[in-house]
Amino acid sequence: MDIETVLNTLLRDGFILVFNQDKLDIVKTAEALLAAGIGNMEVTCRISKPLEKLARLRQELPAFVAGSAIFGTRDYKATIAAMRAALATVA
Repeated sequence: MDIETVLNTLLRDGFILVFNQDKLDIVKTAEALLAAGIGNMEVTCRISKPLEKLARLRQELPAFVAGSAIFGTRDYKATIAAMRAALATVA
């Protein structure tokens, strides 16, 4: 997905849900958002296995825009590189 598509989705939606609940299914949450006309969410890194959840979401709903904020790491560049590498394994 290119940056223009991501930005257009965020501007169109005008709303970003923050997914921060381990008890909820990430794909079902995204599907509910899509049904409500929202095509994006932020996935916090405070939940268990955030990369696996993002990868599953990317695999099952590739047109859905999802991102993550990163706080409290000593090396942001390395953390972002690791996240990108993990997500790159999902086609």
